[in-house]
Amino acid sequence: MLFSPSKVDIFKYGLAQIATYFWPIDREISQKLLLLDDLVQSYLQGENIFEHRSASVDELWEYITDNRQYLANF
Repeated sequence: MLFSPSKVDIFKYGLAQIATYFWPIDREISQKLLLLDDLVQSYLQGENIFEHRSASVDELWEYITDNRQYLANF
């Protein structure tokens, strides 16, 4: 496992910074982390992401469900 939940605090380092570290390992994961960061930031600013960004939410959900086993390695 590359990152242990006890060692990486996404709220301290931010998803964008973690995405930067993933870029050489897996660019697609890096891009999905950036998308997740964008969705989280939009949500925190009060945007209804399920209404206004449903395509992005669906894209991320589909990627996670289709790649669950692969992502479990990280």
